[in-house]
Amino acid sequence: MHKITREAIDAFQAGRNWSKDNTRVICERMPEGYKVSLFLFWHEIAKSFRTAPNGFGSLFVTLADCPTATTRERLNGLPGVLVGQKGGKHYLNGKEISPREWYEIKA
Repeated sequence: MHKITREAIDAFQAGRNWSKDNTRVICERMPEGYKVSLFLFWHEIAKSFRTAPNGFGSLFVTLADCPTATTRERLNGLPGVLVGQKGGKHYLNGKEISPREWYEIKA
């Protein structure tokens, strides 16, 4: 795992704002709690809805219609996420996915 991915995932899990090069994490206060988002360039590739910034909550991921090796690498840093590509098809935790859709990661 690249250092930038490790730092981004640490910030994402801690629910703190962070930015470096092409990757950033934004934590937003919402009426029902917090939304923590992971961005690669301008594409939101992961989001989590939580009751506290560093708490647990639902996790959603997408390739954001940009299924690059870097997108997969950033997502693969998240616990419970394994994104791969084989024969031009994309897979999330062993199941074929669309690179445009959001998918919930079940704990």
